[in-house]
Amino acid sequence: MTTSQQQAPLPGPDLDRLSPIDPGLPILAFLAISGHGSSSRDAVEKALTPLYADPSQFGTALAALGDEGLIWLSKGGRCRIDDSGRARAEGKIGKLIGRSWPAILSRALPVLALGIDPRTEKARVYLARRENLECAALARLYGLSGLGTMPTRPQVRFALLRAMIASRLPECEPAFTEISMHNTSRDAIGRAVMLGAAGLKRGALRDAESVLLRKALGLRPEAAGGVAEALIRSGITKAAPRPAPSMPKVDLRKAAPDLAEFAATVRDLAKTLRTDPFAGRVAIAQVYDAGTSRGLNFGSLDGFKASVAEAGRAGLIDLERYDIAGPMDTALRDRSRIAFGRDERHFIVNEWI
Repeated sequence: MTTSQQQAPLPGPDLDRLSPIDPGLPILAFLAISGHGSSSRDAVEKALTPLYADPSQFGTALAALGDEGLIWLSKGGRCRIDDSGRARAEGKIGKLIGRSWPAILSRALPVLALGIDPRTEKARVYLARRENLECAALARLYGLSGLGTMPTRPQVRFALLRAMIASRLPECEPAFTEISMHNTSRDAIGRAVMLGAAGLKRGALRDAESVLLRKALGLRPEAAGGVAEALIRSGITKAAPRPAPSMPKVDLRKAAPDLAEFAATVRDLAKTLRTDPFAGRVAIAQVYDAGTSRGLNFGSLDGFKASVAEAGRAGLIDLERYDIAGPMDTALRDRSRIAFGRDERHFIVNEWI
């Protein structure tokens, strides 16, 4: 009798391992290096639309920048960056005077998705070698631990091969402590493993790594744009507000007393909580968790967040947006996110309510 044993899956990439990129940042950077900080909307849109998975994200980001006063939109269809907008962009990717758009597109913006600060000298030296962007991307997407944010190709190659083999043959992992195992460039078996994981029958290790990276980013062989643009696009997608689930219409005149009572309960509860290190505000999901643990009938988390948003729009609860640069737990942030107009909110203010 023949029996089949299911094989353990090979390590896979995960776009959720990337860091979010502010959807408005490419617009600010593009305008900052344009002549006199100004360009037509059509030119900006044509240059930047490929960086947005959903073209509507560009329009939303542009409008949000205008609402914040970071750019000015003329009736004639021109966009001009404000000094505050330039400062916002330079605070993320460094000085922009004298820099070209291709350089920003290929180095400064994509590395934000990899957790690298492009303003540092160490990052500039690392990114001077074009292949290092791919190394850092492979390490991040495949969750290769212990390499830091700026690994070398040999380090990534060894760690990725080790993860591939150990997933199927965990008893072989101790062998990777041998120094001789670190020279993967001359390892025919290791090359065969990597080529097989990439779905190739022949080629070099670098061919396999290139295919694995492009597949991880969802890039087809014939697709326009490269790894850098795909990283930016994925980072923007992660930061963009998620569409709110459609909710049934409610008669606000009938619901008003219940909404006011709900808001008062939430405010009182929020005053007893704290989300470190964010003084004066508490994560929405944390308030929900605390309420349900105390026996309050808040219903589902989605229903609770919908009521919080409604109370915020009615002025009964003060809500704030999470700054993506802050040290907030990813799971708590995602559970706390609510759509709020064209923006989103994550916190209930509990200091002046």
